Amino acid sequence: QSVTRGLPASDMAAMVEHLAADVKLIAASTIADACRQACASVDQGDRIIIFGSFYTVAEAMRFFAHQQ
Repeated sequence: QSVTRGLPASDMAAMVEHLAADVKLIAASTIADACRQACASVDQGDRIIIFGSFYTVAEAMRFFAHQQ
């Protein structure tokens, strides 16, 4: 399902980096791509935090449910 974003991912990423430069951040064009990139970049004990609309979170939950 594709839902129009309220803010481009690159703009949101820039805002977060400006506030917290030490946070690992991934901006991707799709939720599935972001989830794949996040999984590839984490270390043991890291947490992946997904924020956005209910659509964003639901799609990420579906992605991770299929990874197990």
